[in-house]
Amino acid sequence: IFLDLILLLGLGYCLLRLNNEDRWVRDGAARIKELTALRDSLRETIREALRVSQRIGE
Repeated sequence: IFLDLILLLGLGYCLLRLNNEDRWVRDGAARIKELTALRDSLRETIREALRVSQRIGE
């Protein structure tokens, strides 16, 4: 019975760790999406700034 209790505690600990890692993966994926959107926005802003500077230079 003592061994079963240790096994159950170990299993519960492993499940808790997996749940936390899953949350970290989801948070990481959300952060990557945010950074990708920010990168695309910056890229478009730079393109627009280049267009404006070319018009000024003409």
